Amino acid sequence: MPEEKTPDPKAIEETVGKLDKFVQYVIGVLSGKSWTTKLLLLDVLLFVVFNSVFFPKILELFTDATLPKQYKLYFWLVIGAVFVSAVVAAWRARPKGKLFRDPGERSTIKGLLPFSYADREIFKQLQRGTELTECYQAIADRDFRFGVLSGESGAGKTSFLQAGLLPALLEEHRCVYIKFTDLDPVAAIKKAIIEQK
Repeated sequence: MPEEKTPDPKAIEETVGKLDKFVQYVIGVLSGKSWTTKLLLLDVLLFVVFNSVFFPKILELFTDATLPKQYKLYFWLVIGAVFVSAVVAAWRARPKGKLFRDPGERSTIKGLLPFSYADREIFKQLQRGTELTECYQAIADRDFRFGVLSGESGAGKTSFLQAGLLPALLEEHRCVYIKFTDLDPVAAIKKAIIEQK
């Protein structure tokens, strides 16, 4: 008689964790205001559950009925209609007015765009002098080894680094600002050095 395998508690815990994250995500989408995201979630769920490979197997469990010959056509029409609805919802929710700013235009009003090194003179006007001085002194200290700049999303961390701290450091030190990307770390450092020359 073959030995019965006992379920791995770690595998069960991981599966429950993934399901919990999925359920929390679905609840977040449903309670959110974005109709685009809701429609795209609906499209994905329809595709996963009612596709012509998976749905007939579910149907067999509960009934002897078979799918009509035009099922694939209807399936793709519904999937396409929901996707088009998501595109329309995204179009209607787009910001009104000027979508793109002239790249040569420098302004203290950046919206969600961060200030860059080129905006350093404008950034000086934003009264961040005290914070910049404190960070600069900490980093320039001989005993400094490691630091973390943290804050809520949209608080201005990237702007602070690119338009505030980097220009201040470059006046007396050699340093490189490296953006966190999907690149290999060595490639990211090389790219940053080339761009900053």
